[in-house]
Amino acid sequence: MYNLDVAVADTFHVGQGQWLVHNSAPCTSLLDRWIPGVKPLAERGPSAVRQGDKAGDYGIALDDFKDLADRLGVDPSDIRPLANSEYEGYMFKAPDGSFIIVRSGSKWGPPTIEHHVDGKIKYKVRYK
Repeated sequence: MYNLDVAVADTFHVGQGQWLVHNSAPCTSLLDRWIPGVKPLAERGPSAVRQGDKAGDYGIALDDFKDLADRLGVDPSDIRPLANSEYEGYMFKAPDGSFIIVRSGSKWGPPTIEHHVDGKIKYKVRYK
């Protein structure tokens, strides 16, 4: 038996039999692993989105977003501005098919970076 922790995917196929397996570590987000200085918060709300806080403003959020894109090998030309948003922001598609979005603010307040998986927010970092 082996315990695995895969940096990008939580669930994946292995071996000639293509067995479906899951990380041995608790489910985490790309944001958990690759944005330093995030203070995790408890899940809350009906959607149970995992959240964290980090000191900083939109400039710090943009720096973290660009660093994450670089770590994942995302071509800068694949980073797109958010369309139809009242707040400035950008997004890219991660190698695992999920999306990372940075926003300058929201109706709830501070700038955020969000990790979207299968059309739902999995994790959100708020910058304050």
